[in-house]
Amino acid sequence: MTVSIWARAAIILLLCSGIFASTSMLMHNQMPNDDISQYHAQLFKRFWHGDLEALAQLRASTLASADVYWLQQLADLDDIDSLLKLAELSSDENERIALLKRAANLGSSQGQFLWALEQRNPEQRIALFRQSAEQGYLRAQHALANWYLLKGSKDKAEQWLKLTASSYADDAFALADYYWVRGDERLAVEYFQQALSLGHPRAEKFLRVAEQGAMRLSEMSDTVLAFEPLVTNSPAIDCVMNILPIARSLANKVQAEQFVDQLRADRRLAQLPMCVSDAVWLNSEDFSCNMVRSSGTRRMRCDVHQLADLVTEQDVTHVVVFNPENRAYVDAGVMYLDLLDTYSVFVHELAHFAGFIDEYPMSKTLAQAHCAQRTAPNLLFSGDMFYEPLDRLDYWLGLMSQTTTNDAGIYPARTCNNVQQKAYKLVNSRTFMEFHDTNNIPDIYRRIWRDQIVKRAHWYPIAVNIARWHERADDLQTAQYWYSFAEAQAKAAPAQTIDAGIVDETYQPTSP
Repeated sequence: MTVSIWARAAIILLLCSGIFASTSMLMHNQMPNDDISQYHAQLFKRFWHGDLEALAQLRASTLASADVYWLQQLADLDDIDSLLKLAELSSDENERIALLKRAANLGSSQGQFLWALEQRNPEQRIALFRQSAEQGYLRAQHALANWYLLKGSKDKAEQWLKLTASSYADDAFALADYYWVRGDERLAVEYFQQALSLGHPRAEKFLRVAEQGAMRLSEMSDTVLAFEPLVTNSPAIDCVMNILPIARSLANKVQAEQFVDQLRADRRLAQLPMCVSDAVWLNSEDFSCNMVRSSGTRRMRCDVHQLADLVTEQDVTHVVVFNPENRAYVDAGVMYLDLLDTYSVFVHELAHFAGFIDEYPMSKTLAQAHCAQRTAPNLLFSGDMFYEPLDRLDYWLGLMSQTTTNDAGIYPARTCNNVQQKAYKLVNSRTFMEFHDTNNIPDIYRRIWRDQIVKRAHWYPIAVNIARWHERADDLQTAQYWYSFAEAQAKAAPAQTIDAGIVDETYQPTSP
């Protein structure tokens, strides 16, 4: 028998519509498995005699039972669902890809998406994603949106995110962030709420911070900063360092709050006489920052002289600036971080406030300065006859007799490798000053860290940074005032801190 043109057209219509699927599924569910093949043969025989309803029943039952023989027969009639089912069942990679390609070429949006996943060429993959997405296939729209986000093309991602935001929490959140940065706060809040309804873990925080908004510096004069010890249930200590976290964007404010919470719960640092206030989000008009070239690289630098009143009126000694983009570094009482930096980077940079320097090979420019000055409390250096400085060596030897650090000693450090200088550290293991994400802060390092802060041995507070700003502006009289201000802080009586020893705590990261 030869199927006529009109009959073939009807077959394809029925295969695509599946209008009799529910009836066939009911019959299939009631049928013993060993009778399925015979049932399929009877359906095909009825179809062969012109019963198009039997073909639709055959299609639905075959898909449900994964009967490979009859799936193949239907695939030969260009049934897209059968092609996709065969691809799912196939253990042969080449066969599976060929089936997906056939389905895609027949116009299947799902086939185009699945075939796209097999492409090694990014351009071919994206072209197939786009074909599928334009037909309304949700997974392809989601993939295409996230491809553009990955490539930094948020404007191209927008049209697809608007289609997927009601189904994917991450997409709703990404769209909210895009609108916020673009300045459309109403739409941003709407999509943050959408992300929250879909269970995004950070949406609630972003909504709360967005509703609070940024502060003006003029408002800060009416705000009393509450500097609290790092671990609030520890015995009281005097604050030597008063650290103010400043955020420069909505996302940075959420990040800063998270870091402050982690810092206040980090028992490894409980004995350090550092205190931190809640983070503030300052309006960009009041606190301006620009990229500058420093130490051979481009870095963010903010006009910290704008914070002068906070320094004098609220006793701010150090500032942490959270930027959308930046390179993590410390510059005379001011730390710069960006959105990609982690809490462990933050802790690493906090140690720089106390004069610690990196234990990985520093760039030649930085190594020439630090390895010549030899002021870093966490390193010794080779001298003509012995380790130098000698007073630091004596100090280290005294600490070694008290520490609980198992591998305390004098071991090679890589800090000065690029200037052919030999440097030495206190432990044989890799510490947080060499690889920040090890979270390894040995007991002996924390003792030195505390002593450095108590004695203000490396005292470069923000007052020094403000002085340098006025120097660059040729306002030498004001610069001298701020240098004198910093010097007066350094000569103040040493902090009266408890000396109950360092608690040997293992760091447990806090979930963001």
